[in-house]
Amino acid sequence: MNKHKSKEQIVVFDFDKTITSVDTFSHLIAFLINSSFRRQCFALFFLPIIYTFKSFESTRVYAASLGLWVGSIGKQRRYLINRIKEYSVLYRLFGKRDAMRLFALNSIKKHINIGHRVIIVSASSRLWIKHFLGSEISSSVTIIGSEIEYRWYGLVLKSWCYGKDKLKHLEKYNIPHDNLRTMYSDSITDIDLMACAKNRCFVNISSGLKKFLKSNGDYYFISWPC
Repeated sequence: MNKHKSKEQIVVFDFDKTITSVDTFSHLIAFLINSSFRRQCFALFFLPIIYTFKSFESTRVYAASLGLWVGSIGKQRRYLINRIKEYSVLYRLFGKRDAMRLFALNSIKKHINIGHRVIIVSASSRLWIKHFLGSEISSSVTIIGSEIEYRWYGLVLKSWCYGKDKLKHLEKYNIPHDNLRTMYSDSITDIDLMACAKNRCFVNISSGLKKFLKSNGDYYFISWPC
């Protein structure tokens, strides 16, 4: 069993802005907050704190967790699942956003058909990613994302899967870094995880970042429709 696992060819995808064209987790939180006027007013009180937390990489987890709590206070996990279903329908109504989703999912399917083990690792909620992918693909890939729990009468982040923390999360799942064949991401914050992959693919990045990366490493640059 261990010998077989050691020969696995692993392909890792980031989620937001790699498989999707926008930061869907932030949009989902905004969708929850905008579900009622009371929540919007409540959010205005916390807005300066949320923006302050979001300004620094080390405190972004608190910004996401506080926004999620404001959008769900007084509700249970079932509420979030129902709202995710509604948000998913609305997301797919936008053709431009859906174009990138379909293109990315086809790429994932190709890797699965080749025999690669596909892992999606993201700061986005694992629950949301699973619903977004659909049962066919989500049952064929490993999803590693931020976990949600019920606390203080609302939903908050139990764990945060962002930047350097992604490496720690892979270790928790006993996924060997040596077998990382390809990594797809849109973000420079994934550079540590990228370093473990043989093929490092940046998706839809800016020309300025592309120029910087070309002079500082061996990367592939791909453009997916969005």
